[in-house]
Amino acid sequence: MGDRQPYSQYLDRQSNPIAVQGGVYAGADYDVGAKIAIQMQNREIGPSAYSGSENEQVWDIAPDDLLFTVPGLHSTTNNIKMSVVPCLNGLGATATAQYGAEPDGLMMIKEAVKNQIVFVGAPFQALSSQRGDVERGITVQMGGSKTLRMGNNQFGDDRSVENSIRPGDILAADVPVPGREGLMPGPGMRPKAGVPMNKYTLQLRRHSPHSAGRSLRLHIRNILRDPQKWKLAMGEHLAGTKAWASAAHAVMSSYALAGVFTVRQLIADGVLQLTDEGKGLISAVPLNAPVRTSEQTANEFAVFLAQLYKVIPSTGALNQLSRLNLLPRDGFYKAVKLSHANTLNRIFFDGTNKAFEFGFERNGNSVESKARFQYTGLVDDSKPEGRLLLAQLNHFPAAVSGMHLAIQKDMAFIVGKAMTGGSSFGSGNVHVFLRPL
Repeated sequence: MGDRQPYSQYLDRQSNPIAVQGGVYAGADYDVGAKIAIQMQNREIGPSAYSGSENEQVWDIAPDDLLFTVPGLHSTTNNIKMSVVPCLNGLGATATAQYGAEPDGLMMIKEAVKNQIVFVGAPFQALSSQRGDVERGITVQMGGSKTLRMGNNQFGDDRSVENSIRPGDILAADVPVPGREGLMPGPGMRPKAGVPMNKYTLQLRRHSPHSAGRSLRLHIRNILRDPQKWKLAMGEHLAGTKAWASAAHAVMSSYALAGVFTVRQLIADGVLQLTDEGKGLISAVPLNAPVRTSEQTANEFAVFLAQLYKVIPSTGALNQLSRLNLLPRDGFYKAVKLSHANTLNRIFFDGTNKAFEFGFERNGNSVESKARFQYTGLVDDSKPEGRLLLAQLNHFPAAVSGMHLAIQKDMAFIVGKAMTGGSSFGSGNVHVFLRPL
């Protein structure tokens, strides 16, 4: 083996293809229209970080490629019949123009390319992209047993030192990072005969539970930095772009609202109080000073802060929150400890315990809500207090829905389950039970 890793119990012991069992197949066209559109984009916009689209050989389909569709390009066939391509070369030209010079640009380009495509399955046979051959179309295997070649494990933040697959692992088809690292073969692997060295393909890997979270965080960071740039790179007309934007904003609003209710609770509990210097300034309650805060003050400032954080629409000019100083006083730490449970109850409020509902204020011996109509008890969304109550009720389910969408997008690239193990220092072949999801 020389300087290669020694064999272990995880390396593949059955490198030969197995007999196909329980196959599920679909006829598909070769998407010549997508191929031409991608090549034209690279000429007009500039070369993608996934370079090499002009090399006609990268467009040939090998038997163990992982195939995908490119819905946004509206290829030569209609939306009823499947039409596939085998390589990533040339995809992401717009994203490369926007993010090619950014510090984390390669990961954003990778995410933009992943947003453009839909994984469908593996080819049942090889197919040349040359005229005379490509017109025959191809059979795509979408279920049953299939021998596939494992990827090179270069997936940005999700890369790991060990590049192996164990029997029983859930496997995914992932987009590698652009550049030399993302090309096959990986460390210790031999190049496939007849496959160009600059061909970028979806690559087989162990599914990572962190992929969805990292992707969502990356989208949030870039939306915050420059939303228009992010939208242009991702593809303004793609459904996936709107879905990612919705998920990101739902999560951001949820976390911002949690901050609003944290500050509101600290004011209500007397840990913080508004100063007399000006609206929007907060200081700690001075040593031995009487508690001068109230539910009314806390609610008023919560509305102000919610508008400042853009949790609810602004109804007028807002003063900037300029300083926050916490100084200990008698009972300070006790108040903070009690505020923790109260704050969490407000953040995860579901409408059942009115003690934690936003908008209730004491008026003498009675308690009234500034967020609801007096007689019907319905939420008054014409007032900022009512809108903040609606945000309190809905922010967490919306945030979880956003996270779930990120997980769904990630799960759409699941290939199946490993029936045998494999390693890049063995043959690199893995027997896979394909599972359509």
